[in-house]
Amino acid sequence: MKPIAKVYTAILFLFLFAPIVIMLVFSFNSGNSLSVLSGFSTYWYKELFHDANTLGALRNTLILALCAAILSTIMGTAAAVGMNKLRSKYMKAAMNTVTNLPMVNPEIITGISLMLMFVFAGRLMGMATSLNFGTILIAHITFCLPYVILQVLPKLHQMDKALPEAAMDLGCTPFRAFLKVELPEILPGVLTGMIMAFTLSLDDFVISYFTSGNGFETLPIRIYNMTKKTVTPKMYALATIIFFVIMFGFGFLPAPAPMTHLGMNAVGIFLAMIYGWTAIGMIWPSIAGILAMALLGVMPLGQVLSSGWGGGVVTLLLFMMMIAKNLEKSGISKFIALWFVSRKVVRGRPFVLLFFFLAAVALVSSLTSAVAMVFLGWIILQDILSEAKIEKFESFATFSMIGVVMASCLGNGLFSFRTVGAVAFGVMSKVSGVVLNDFVFAAWEFAMCFLLLAAYVLLGKFVFRCNADKVALIDGSYFDGLDLSLDRSQKVILALMILLVVVMLGPSVLPKDSAVYALLSSLGSNGAAALICLLMCIIRVDGEALMEPKSVIREGVSFDVLFLGAAVLPLALGTFSSDDAGISAFLSRSLSPLVQGQSGIVFLILAALIAVILTNFINNVTVPAILYPAFYPIASAVGIGPVELMCVIVFACGLSFLLPSACPMAAVMFGNGEWIKKKEIYLYAGSFLAVCFAALCLSVPIVRVIFP
Repeated sequence: MKPIAKVYTAILFLFLFAPIVIMLVFSFNSGNSLSVLSGFSTYWYKELFHDANTLGALRNTLILALCAAILSTIMGTAAAVGMNKLRSKYMKAAMNTVTNLPMVNPEIITGISLMLMFVFAGRLMGMATSLNFGTILIAHITFCLPYVILQVLPKLHQMDKALPEAAMDLGCTPFRAFLKVELPEILPGVLTGMIMAFTLSLDDFVISYFTSGNGFETLPIRIYNMTKKTVTPKMYALATIIFFVIMFGFGFLPAPAPMTHLGMNAVGIFLAMIYGWTAIGMIWPSIAGILAMALLGVMPLGQVLSSGWGGGVVTLLLFMMMIAKNLEKSGISKFIALWFVSRKVVRGRPFVLLFFFLAAVALVSSLTSAVAMVFLGWIILQDILSEAKIEKFESFATFSMIGVVMASCLGNGLFSFRTVGAVAFGVMSKVSGVVLNDFVFAAWEFAMCFLLLAAYVLLGKFVFRCNADKVALIDGSYFDGLDLSLDRSQKVILALMILLVVVMLGPSVLPKDSAVYALLSSLGSNGAAALICLLMCIIRVDGEALMEPKSVIREGVSFDVLFLGAAVLPLALGTFSSDDAGISAFLSRSLSPLVQGQSGIVFLILAALIAVILTNFINNVTVPAILYPAFYPIASAVGIGPVELMCVIVFACGLSFLLPSACPMAAVMFGNGEWIKKKEIYLYAGSFLAVCFAALCLSVPIVRVIFP
């Protein structure tokens, strides 16, 4: 490498890593400022370690995690032994279902349910305060128990059943036979379950928050309470310690077989990035994760950069973000939305109007920024509601506002070359070597999207009975007065967008022996997106270029998503699917009891359920990238094709609107307190999520046919 290249690389990484360095530096600040360095001091670390509340929270967390791990291990081992000796397969299936309920349920549901039960039981016993250490311990045992059973059961299945019987024939009591014969055989599973229970209890926030009461504070709750107050360098010190302990300390834990030390380091890096994405932001934890992969020997730095930045997925995301922003700035998004709501068929029919409007939101979100479309959709919707003289928080207004977010989430995944699809199918092609038929995928997604939007509208009309009488009375002149004209530049941009879709989907429908197919295939998705960007920059209408690259990059490119993809893809494409790490083998072994003896359809439904749960807690871009390498071996074993598995996971990741952490659109919805109340979000969005998941389950046989 030439000296100038070395200098450039050093400067680049120094610049990228600067914010993390700043956080570290200001954690040693002698003053209380987060921007002015007064001098070097360990004052804030002393404050942290002399903070009685923080140390008390740490002590409570360790005691709780230790007690929960020990008790759940004892109970889980006993339960696993009992379940293994059941003769009836129906009883075994019923017990497996019951024990797995806390694992498949979202934590917020488990936490609220247990809280209500504890409060109800406490009032029956005449207790003024029923939430204490005992309730949070019971809650953590309930949460950890299925994971222990899941680790012990496979070891019991692998063990020769004749061994304990032989021991008892030789004079051992059943209990002594268990201690001397069975326990040593299943001990690796017991220890693994204990470690998992300890880790899960240590990290839990949601269940602890609802079941702890006012007199018991764990470290996650303490951190949450600290962030609600003025942030001081003490918070920097605590975040620094936690971040690096997770990232570099996870590898010191014993690796549960068949996972290796390499796999433990990779898991630690991934968990640290998730924590960083939540507590710090997207970019800097991603950069730290990239460097940690090289420092911990997960993979060479050159391979990390080539898998992330050089793999083509990040480049495709960059070009598509630029195109999407330019489409938004041109005003075409608004034109499409207004065109849909101005059709004569919607006049006097408020729920037909709502369906057409949500369909327009979904369609525009598939090509432009889904977040921007949420705001634009709300602006147009507010104008319609104002014309109908509908007040804020009326049922139809709230239902429609939430519907805009639902539509944008569904529309965001209509094409395989958008954010989630680009990452997901990039991972699929690397792991399985199979290329997606983009046209068939788009057709299936469009059909599912519009059917589900129709279902959402029907929910509002017949289930929730939203009053839309005022909308039905809107004068037709309102719709006739909408501006539906396009200037010359807008027409050219719209034509280029149609060209982009045709070029992207063309190879999926053209004969493979045609010259056009060869041309489009050689161009690829990256080439097509780059070509459209280039044409928009070159073509001038009335002396002005269709795209101004600087402003589009500055305003429209989400570097958070780019860096997130650059950090996640190396893990997903390299370590997570590597035999040397053993992560896929570990997950496959852990999940195999759930699908053992089940059909492929049942496994697809289970995979969709896990994806839906995860995508509402962490960014939906990461979910398919992490789940697919783990699920792929199991899918192959039960006869599921690689494409049908990924299509189900990608669609499930589009159902990311129940919690603010799910996606930016959901975060925006939860922040709109002017028009939307949170209880209506859980009511309307929760009901729609159930409908969507039911529809996905019913469509699984169809998926298996069209994606063999």
